[in-house]
Amino acid sequence: MDPLKEGINDQGLIGITNEFVGPKPRFSKLPQPDKKNLSSYHFLTYALANYASLAEILDDLDQLCLANHDREGQAVICPDFHYMFTDDSQACLVLEPDRGRLKATVNPYGVMTNSPDIDKHFKALEKTLAVDDLRAFNAAKDLPGGYDPKSRFIKAYYLKAMTPPNQEEGQAQAAAFDVLSALTLPRGFIRPGNRNEGTFTRYSSVYASQSQTLTVRSGTNPLPYQLSLKDLAQASDRRAFFLPDHFQASSLET
Repeated sequence: MDPLKEGINDQGLIGITNEFVGPKPRFSKLPQPDKKNLSSYHFLTYALANYASLAEILDDLDQLCLANHDREGQAVICPDFHYMFTDDSQACLVLEPDRGRLKATVNPYGVMTNSPDIDKHFKALEKTLAVDDLRAFNAAKDLPGGYDPKSRFIKAYYLKAMTPPNQEEGQAQAAAFDVLSALTLPRGFIRPGNRNEGTFTRYSSVYASQSQTLTVRSGTNPLPYQLSLKDLAQASDRRAFFLPDHFQASSLET
């Protein structure tokens, strides 16, 4: 099975991965005895297949080890990732690897980007704005406009926090895409260097825990597509769905 970088399971647990580079050793060099040894590449898939809630993840955390070698001493694919999970409680939990163990941090801000570690994101956010008085913040002038991870973290939190509450799931999904659009990297924004296409946002996705629904749109096609686990037959075989990547629009006459 291909490892997941984001996903939702049939209990409504949602998980994502983000890049987590830095000088600290992230992983154990060898699997640890009496532990559930995994690579960072496969951890999210394991979590969504085995846990139903944030509470279950926390209960099992001491039994987990992320190692970059297998029991025979062979190196395994182990990217520098950190993870965020949420469930229908709406709480958010960040897991960051440190020498093989996973450090858990409750994330009251409910957003996540790439490195640095989550505590540094918290400090940058709290230095930029007063979270208990957001309406006094001059967002038009002082909201960070960059696309580095710290700026995106602050921007994502502010836009999420200022979004009016939505009781209907469709409205909430539309509001989530509004926030994501402010974080999207357009094609050509970052020069490609040695690569052909450079860095840009290939797709944006929104998950709904209660309906177990994925809504996704590609970076070149604004039309959203939706799929719910509840609509899928409980088959053991793998199913793949592909997004049309060419621009589409609906006629106003239909």
